[in-house]
Amino acid sequence: MVLVLFFALRRPSYGELQEATMTFEQTYPVVLIRDETVYSATNYGQAVFYASEGERVSKGSKIAEVYRWGYNESLFKDLIAVQQQIRDYQENTVWRDVVDTGLNTLNSQIATKLEEVAAAVSGDSATDVIALERGLSELLNQKRNYLKNNVKADDELNRLYASETQLQEKLASWREDVMAEEAGMVSFNLDGHEQTLNPLNMDKLTRKDIENAKSGTSTIAYNKDSTTRALYRLVNNYTWYCVILADDSIKEMKKDEKFMMTFEGYMDRPHEGKIIGTRKPEDGGILYFVEIQEDIGPLISVRNAVTTMKKDYTGIKVSKKALFTEDTVLGIKVVEGNTTEFVPVTVVYEDGTDAIIQAAEEGTTLMAGSKVVLK
Repeated sequence: MVLVLFFALRRPSYGELQEATMTFEQTYPVVLIRDETVYSATNYGQAVFYASEGERVSKGSKIAEVYRWGYNESLFKDLIAVQQQIRDYQENTVWRDVVDTGLNTLNSQIATKLEEVAAAVSGDSATDVIALERGLSELLNQKRNYLKNNVKADDELNRLYASETQLQEKLASWREDVMAEEAGMVSFNLDGHEQTLNPLNMDKLTRKDIENAKSGTSTIAYNKDSTTRALYRLVNNYTWYCVILADDSIKEMKKDEKFMMTFEGYMDRPHEGKIIGTRKPEDGGILYFVEIQEDIGPLISVRNAVTTMKKDYTGIKVSKKALFTEDTVLGIKVVEGNTTEFVPVTVVYEDGTDAIIQAAEEGTTLMAGSKVVLK
């Protein structure tokens, strides 16, 4: 009898609608998909790169020199040795007592460039190694041409020049220049997943495809008997995608919703991503596809990443205790004087205790400060 009386006398609880902001923030492992094309060259045993990783190239730009399988690697070593002999003979024999300003300037530039290359290789500098090596090669060529044009050749020097020319001609017979077939951002990092993880194939992706990519294992198998070998890819750096593999649905991941995304290791380069679709493959899980239309930057070489997705929801905030369901319709009970009115609402975002809501019916406005009934 006392218990019944207690419930009968208990007063209802009330809350208040507030204008507020709630933030969604979660971290996910993602697999990156790029709008890219892989290009091959004649099957090669060695490649000399002229473009740097992530460099933007125009159609027809020289990407690399490749040397076909079967070339004699000792030719490279012999050529370098002969060119060193030429430089030594020019500087230390013919020009031993000559002070030349032009040569001194080139030697100083070469020494500086060598220090820059060493710093980049050791990790003490963020400068691109390929670009530095290309600059060093250009300086060495300038020095070689300078000495050849200014040092009078004797019989010994002519013999060395002839040997150099012969070795260069032999190497040229094995060499193929690779030119960019289209404009784009170039990358030499290949993992063999490029054909599967392609925008045109996203509607066919399976859980296994994503898990294989997340394993980090390359599927490239090199065969010296093949006629061609993949060398580089050209990337549309302003359209790329992230795939999230989830076991359960993520209610915030609605189509066309936009999130700010930061990637571990690249926190200084936030991106805006938009949910463009989902897929439930037959082998389980749910795939969420996020499109990013901003410069991919250093992520051009990354297949697996960890991203934090963040979105602010601003609007009318209410305790989830204020949400009632009447005849399968979700709503709140707004108190006006001595009466209450059931107002249908839609939940925009919620956490464990509160929700951002909006009126479900046109012409209805939710006002901050309104009194609502709590369960």
